[in-house]
Amino acid sequence: MASFDAFYGNAKAPMLYEKEFESKKCINYQMNNYRSSTHYRSHNNPNAGRRSKTSSLDVLISSYKEVLQSGNEKKNVELEIRFPNLNYQTFSSIYSELLRGERIKVGQGKLSQTVSIGVKNEDKHARFNPIYSSNIREIHFEHGEKKKECYYQKNSLFRQFSKTNWRNLSYKVSLSTETPIMKKVFSTNGQALIRVKIRTSFLYTPSKAQENVGPESQPLWRIDATIVKELQNGNNDWTTKIRSIKETMFKTNPPMTTQNLLSVLAGTTDEYNYELEIEFVAPPSRGQHIRQEDIIVAADDILNIVNPGYTQEVIYQSEVYQVAQLLVQSEALLSRYERDYGLKQLLPKVTALTRIEYRKKYPPPAGGLYLTDKTDGYRALAIVRPSIVRILANRLYEFTPPMQAAEEPINIIAIVDGEFVPYGDREGEPASTQGVGGKFHAFDVITAMGEDVYKLPFEKRIPFLEETVKTLRTHGVTAVAKEYVHLVEKSPAVLEEQIKTVLNWNDSHLTSSPTDSSPYLVDGLILVEPGKSFMETCSYKWKGAEHNTIDFLARKAPVSLLGTPPFANRTEHTLYFLFVGITRDLYNALALQFYPGYSQLFGDENTVSVETLPNYFPVQFAPSGFPLAYVYYHPNNSPLGGIDGKVVEGRVRNYSLLSGLEDEDTLPQLIDWEMVRIRDDRNRDLLSKKYFGNNFRIAEIVWFNYIDPFPLQQLWEGPSSGYFIEEKLWIYKPHAGFVSYVKGLHIKTLANSHWVVDLGAGKGQDIKRYFNARIKNLVMVDKDAAALSELIRRKYNYLDKQRNNKQFTYDRPHFKQHQNSWSGRPGLSTMLHVILTDLTLSHEKILAKFSLQGLRPRNADAVVCNLAIHYLLGSMETLQNFAALVRNTLKPGGELIITAMFGELVHGLFMSNGIALNQSWDVHENGELKFSLRRKYASNSLEKVGQLIEILLPFTHGIYYEEFLVNTDAVIDEFVSRGFVLKTKYSLADALASFEKDNKRDYNLLTEGDKEYSSLYGVMVFSLSEA
Repeated sequence: MASFDAFYGNAKAPMLYEKEFESKKCINYQMNNYRSSTHYRSHNNPNAGRRSKTSSLDVLISSYKEVLQSGNEKKNVELEIRFPNLNYQTFSSIYSELLRGERIKVGQGKLSQTVSIGVKNEDKHARFNPIYSSNIREIHFEHGEKKKECYYQKNSLFRQFSKTNWRNLSYKVSLSTETPIMKKVFSTNGQALIRVKIRTSFLYTPSKAQENVGPESQPLWRIDATIVKELQNGNNDWTTKIRSIKETMFKTNPPMTTQNLLSVLAGTTDEYNYELEIEFVAPPSRGQHIRQEDIIVAADDILNIVNPGYTQEVIYQSEVYQVAQLLVQSEALLSRYERDYGLKQLLPKVTALTRIEYRKKYPPPAGGLYLTDKTDGYRALAIVRPSIVRILANRLYEFTPPMQAAEEPINIIAIVDGEFVPYGDREGEPASTQGVGGKFHAFDVITAMGEDVYKLPFEKRIPFLEETVKTLRTHGVTAVAKEYVHLVEKSPAVLEEQIKTVLNWNDSHLTSSPTDSSPYLVDGLILVEPGKSFMETCSYKWKGAEHNTIDFLARKAPVSLLGTPPFANRTEHTLYFLFVGITRDLYNALALQFYPGYSQLFGDENTVSVETLPNYFPVQFAPSGFPLAYVYYHPNNSPLGGIDGKVVEGRVRNYSLLSGLEDEDTLPQLIDWEMVRIRDDRNRDLLSKKYFGNNFRIAEIVWFNYIDPFPLQQLWEGPSSGYFIEEKLWIYKPHAGFVSYVKGLHIKTLANSHWVVDLGAGKGQDIKRYFNARIKNLVMVDKDAAALSELIRRKYNYLDKQRNNKQFTYDRPHFKQHQNSWSGRPGLSTMLHVILTDLTLSHEKILAKFSLQGLRPRNADAVVCNLAIHYLLGSMETLQNFAALVRNTLKPGGELIITAMFGELVHGLFMSNGIALNQSWDVHENGELKFSLRRKYASNSLEKVGQLIEILLPFTHGIYYEEFLVNTDAVIDEFVSRGFVLKTKYSLADALASFEKDNKRDYNLLTEGDKEYSSLYGVMVFSLSEA
């Protein structure tokens, strides 16, 4: 990569044209900062792609030349580049560099002090017209003493051209005229804008001179660095205010100079506005030679002061935009890639693979799956031209063919998707040629040999990999093509052999460090579905729990929170909070809340309202059931150093505590995080303010891979079947639908409750009903990690359906919020709390887990136990423990709803049909066994507890499961003894008439066997006495 000076050419210090400098009648006045959304064609992109458009900057320059040719000597034509609303740090760094004159050659600075009073001219079309006109009175001072004043009218001639880069340092190009007016024409009103200004002006010639143009025709500019205090003329006291401000700003001790300007400025730095303008001040004859490139070069000179790597960043963004022109169809979305969107937004995402998701893909479906290993590097694009290769990764890398000098890029030969592993990754240094810099692992192709292949299906793009990699190598890039194994066999043994081959299997572990057989770090596997174009390709990454990571934005905790529970001080550690990104819609849908102190990190006021934030913003990482997961204590001796404001990749150190793999009574309140590395490759995304670590949804799904680990061997053996994981066969749907209908009737009665607890929630079969009932806080408890993982998936599936109904676009930050807000609609304001625990655990410990979710004892509106109480009827101790749990969870007047298979009905069925020990009562349909209950107890009487049966469940695929008979009299007695009142008890047979009335079509699907079997189930509803 050429140096900055070589890239732009060496600039000589300009002459100081004193006559031209002084002849300027009045320093320009900027009345308003219009926020235009117009964009320009990216420079450094001569092959600017398949879509072209006329630059508004070109049109603005043409207009400038036309105005010059009009020859009105009284009008001063202003062509300006403006950097409005700079912060003090940025302004100070630019100003200091201008004084030094080392990186940008300028003349001696000239100080001026002015007060300008601007009154906007009324225009009945102003609402629709961005062009404005204002009359201005400008008073000039020297060390606080008035020297002269002038009056002029300023007219904007052209809509401002606006450019915003990914660091959000924007500039605007404006065209206006200033015409002297008589004093009597000027009058103030209550809308006058008063600006007290201190300005230092420097003449300079941009660093890159025009070619084939003599010195007398080179552009000449003036840089104005201005400090402003503004006030609105809202009353008649404005003259007093001006006098007071003038005295403090202009009359300093020691007297103000260009050198001491910042140090003698009165007050605090946040009292002022900071602006920088570059005005073209050459004679009109030179104005005829100005080009778009001259303006870009002048702006770049300033941007390179702020960020020395700006030139490379511009090239990087330009290349992203060019690729986006191929892949992005939306014109509105495409414009974002000119300014701030990067590879993260452009390239197809790789989804974390969960056990639940893999069940849909195992064994390999028709067409199979393509498998490769996951290189632990940076997602990257390699863009190949005859004279240069640019790799867009954590930064820009450039390679040129050996023995060939870099030339201006021309036609693209190839665009390759892959992972880049830098050698040493010397941040801030341009990559050298001849392969030095890193290794590119190519895994997909967008363009090959000048031909676009991105519309081809994946399996037809892969053959181009080797050819494109050879091209990369000829340019000095160390590159390899990823190898894929096509998984089509359904045999576990064959799948195991194929997967282990890809992994370079060694001692039953993934490669944790480079070896001879695996010369790069592998932290997982990639599965790709064939048959889709590049942008539609679905890829999944499998990682073992030990390699499972989440990307966070880390922020140091506000000092005001330190020492307050649960934010204790910890020796040799610094407290950080971990954030991920979320849309406003999803934030509201999940009923999340900001933690105390959020506004101190991300807001300007004491409180932050979600309505005042942009559509996509950071939120603390608090997945369902783990409200303090965002709390992290960072070791002060960490090799990463401080991480405030950085994107970090973290993993849970002892995840077995979360997954229940260890015998632990309670889940940890704080998570034992380990930060693996700083994601410097996300700096571009972070500064765009459209990225704050992983998206909340992605982060939560990855998180639940800790709760429900996905072992490697299950890739070939198939995901193990949790109790609830198998889907019901279609023949059971009518029966299940009827049971769900009855459950739904009771959930509806809980509408708008603040706290509802579902004990034995399974995989969230009722989550939609709870959402539709607009429960404020829903606590779902189960001991099956796989079921709870599926519950989280169902939560997002439900929200997806709302999005597809155009109620919101919660996980797409680049789309505007839908005008028809979902606000007020059912099911979109429930905070879900998930607790992994066994209900046989002592009720005190379970209550402690509730407290971690914010549910205080005796504060819930309702407890629901659907088809789960039979687990707890093995002994009187477990029944009593369950009753104590419910008693201490519900508030007075709260309800307990139990749906269960009634033991007395089952026992009566066995006795009336002569079903003996180990015999079964069965229901057959169409010659197949549909329902079956097997008697596993000998007693001819119904006992309170402890009587086992085996049951063929709708989702067990022929496998019997044990459960205990539910003696409803024993249950009623236990709860009544604890202050409960039985409100209702009925068999589901009593609800058939209501089901027929409300759901005639579904009722007609019920068979006689369904009705007979369903009649064994029933509902009990209790109310806790107010006493």
